[in-house]
Amino acid sequence: EPALLSVPAVKAAYNQSSLLDIVTSPLVAPTMFNTQALYLGHTFESLASFALDDSGDDKPVIQFPALELAFADLVNRGNLDMNHVFIAAKEKLDEMAVIGITENLYESADLICRYLGIPMPKKLPRERVSRARQALGNISYRDSGTIPADVIREIDALTECDREVYQYARQLFDRQLMSRRRRFFFL
Repeated sequence: EPALLSVPAVKAAYNQSSLLDIVTSPLVAPTMFNTQALYLGHTFESLASFALDDSGDDKPVIQFPALELAFADLVNRGNLDMNHVFIAAKEKLDEMAVIGITENLYESADLICRYLGIPMPKKLPRERVSRARQALGNISYRDSGTIPADVIREIDALTECDREVYQYARQLFDRQLMSRRRRFFFL
């Protein structure tokens, strides 16, 4: 079993590492591997073997420090088919009444509020948005010119299914938005 490192020791190690070293490290890569697709498209039954509730009623619980590590373990052992996860994620998205997209927060909030029959807030919160991000607007890390190509390739490899699920969700969101605009136009 690997030795546990203190938080200061991990921070010191990462401060001396390149971005590529960090993205490919055994501590970070598992937490990036198609995380959104896995949360959306996994049924969690296969995680039950990792631990059982100690109350004696055999109720499965996850005792990993992060669910992403359990997913990574399943993938590494060949016990998780990402194509199945992608199909399941799409099916769950199809069942959702409203799809929200972070980059379209205002439109997403409008769709959600209309679905719930509640008024739209006059101002949406902008929490946890750095000044640098606000200044960049909608420029992604790819377009910023600050991330090396080898790091982008590694991130792409770790998030391929996430990006496919995002594109599918984006299509659903765009359809919902167009449908909303058509109804608004004819009112």
